[in-house]
Amino acid sequence: MTLLLSKIRQTIHDFSKSRSTKILDYEISRIMKFHNLHKNQQCIIIGNGPSLSKVDMNIFKSVTTFGVNKIFLLYPKTLWRPTYHFFLDPYVIRQSYDAIQKYKNDSSFFLNFDNVGDLYKREPSFYYYRSQNVLGFNKFLPSMTVSDGQSVTYVVLQFAYIMGFKTVYLFGIDHNHHFVSNTPSKEIITDSHPKNHFDPNYFETGQVWWKPDKDYIEMAYRLAKFFYERDDRKIYDCTINGNLNIFEKMDYQEALLRIHQSH
Repeated sequence: MTLLLSKIRQTIHDFSKSRSTKILDYEISRIMKFHNLHKNQQCIIIGNGPSLSKVDMNIFKSVTTFGVNKIFLLYPKTLWRPTYHFFLDPYVIRQSYDAIQKYKNDSSFFLNFDNVGDLYKREPSFYYYRSQNVLGFNKFLPSMTVSDGQSVTYVVLQFAYIMGFKTVYLFGIDHNHHFVSNTPSKEIITDSHPKNHFDPNYFETGQVWWKPDKDYIEMAYRLAKFFYERDDRKIYDCTINGNLNIFEKMDYQEALLRIHQSH
């Protein structure tokens, strides 16, 4: 009986592993089309910082943009939608899944395969990648595995590179986190502070998320800066009154002007 149960468990494990491998092979074949799709172009990566509330997001309508996490909370106020919408955190994915389904025809969604779990679903606008909690910078497909850098923005910086963008502008990356408690950085916390995001109700009462490790994130950003500049590419920080001091600063209106002049 014990031997039979062991064989059943092994069969289930092998089947699950085989299914997972087939899914990953399928997703790799789909994501390959983004390699150098935007070679030598410019884009804007838009974060979720409170500075977003200072601008009319419609100014980004004609620009290739990356959005992250719960940027959809802005949608009732704007016609703008990101070209690409990225998620990393497993909690944020689950909290946002109804919205992902609602807006699935508005953007191409990139979801962390390892964190999506039983929510995995094949949709024409859904793409899946894998991440590692190891500091690195992936410039190539088809591995589809990137370093998480403990920040979805860092994931996007790698994909922007893979897609071929030569110039990337950051906007809404305030990098100024406030916390109610002093929970250690790797712990899950349930308290949020209204100054962390553009919407004071970004996290509802009782929702959980990962507390950012600012020092680690800054190391990741420096690595991105190194690889971009080594390959004659550039990252500019256009956040209004942002606290990130790694990338060269530029006014967001100047960035938009440069993008429009390049068309």
